[in-house]
Amino acid sequence: MPTLLNVTKFLSQHGEERRAGIKIFAHPRSTSRIFDLTLSTRKRFETGSKGEQHMKKDIDPRMHSAEHILNQTMVRMFKTNRCFSAHIEKKKSKCDYHFDRALTEKEIRQIERQVNDIIQADVLVIESFITRQEAQKHYNIERLPQNVGDDIRIVKIGEYDACPCIGSHVRSTKEIGTFRIVSVGFEDGVLRIRFKCVLP
Repeated sequence: MPTLLNVTKFLSQHGEERRAGIKIFAHPRSTSRIFDLTLSTRKRFETGSKGEQHMKKDIDPRMHSAEHILNQTMVRMFKTNRCFSAHIEKKKSKCDYHFDRALTEKEIRQIERQVNDIIQADVLVIESFITRQEAQKHYNIERLPQNVGDDIRIVKIGEYDACPCIGSHVRSTKEIGTFRIVSVGFEDGVLRIRFKCVLP
């Protein structure tokens, strides 16, 4: 079993600094710091009227990790940005991308294969913290507020993907299962990909 190392803070996707029981573990397959991302309760948060953080809804770690891999696959294949909107649920999730056309059936199958190649490689998912100045060199942080602070948490899926993140993730990609694209739609410059993850 992984060994608990510490509890620390993290950065939400909207840039607010949270302190909510992130558990960082030593993974039995690595000497690196590996995380049981992110919350002990595996919840996402919303800010209440008094500025307190409240539980909003469960985030499925398998689907969330799959979203990260899908995003990076879209970036690599089509030179597009990561999804601008995502709805992550346990049974089925969707990602919306700014795009200029519909995907072909061949492209859809190619996306599936690439995502599943990363999943089956059983890549470790790790986290690191960098300063805001360093983050500006490597990531788009324009949407982050100026008062976000200097500690920004980055979620990394091996050497394949890295980005600031709030949500729960698997410890290694093989836990995700098989990635399947359920449907793809295109309208008014928006490409929507719906997907699910199937366990053996």
